[in-house]
Amino acid sequence: NAPELRRIAETVATSLLVAWISYKLAIYIRRTLFGHTLPSAGKAVLITGCDTGFGNLLARKLAAKGYHVYAGCLFSQGDGARELARCRGVQVIQMDVASDDDVHSAYEDVTKTLGQNVLWAVVLNAGTLNVGLVEWQSLESIRSAFNVNVLGAVRVSKKFMPLLRESRGRLVVMTSLLANFTLPGATVYSMCKHATSSLAEGLRRE
Repeated sequence: NAPELRRIAETVATSLLVAWISYKLAIYIRRTLFGHTLPSAGKAVLITGCDTGFGNLLARKLAAKGYHVYAGCLFSQGDGARELARCRGVQVIQMDVASDDDVHSAYEDVTKTLGQNVLWAVVLNAGTLNVGLVEWQSLESIRSAFNVNVLGAVRVSKKFMPLLRESRGRLVVMTSLLANFTLPGATVYSMCKHATSSLAEGLRRE
């Protein structure tokens, strides 16, 4: 009936108004309290997994803000790496996080070219998506996923942590919502991301 419909409409309208006001208030508080940006002069950032996606975009964004960016790419001669190499402030380095030799070489490249800069942050972004039922996957496929997603994060963090301690910098670990729950077909990926989240939590406490 009409009164019931009016009551529902008023409830919906009130909810939308409250949501809109809350959204605007949140933006205002964020800009007022956290809107300042840290100075980028003299700071370098290492990002893994910059061939495509988030790592590639983050490298461009930070370089545009004045940071010197070391963009770790699995394929340093690939299309994504070549595009990044044309960006001012971006230095592409070969970096397969599943390879001890690559991570060591990347460390040497960074330390040799830092100059007056400090390594202010390392972003552990490299990862691989493993999809499929566990029963159907080979152990080699599962081992490879862990080598990149979990041990890759461990390799890079252990190698570069001394530089971060010197600069009092930060280690940024990219995980996933699937670290908190598991969907069929994404079991291995969730296992990896849960382990990576545990790594981040453990390093924070250590």
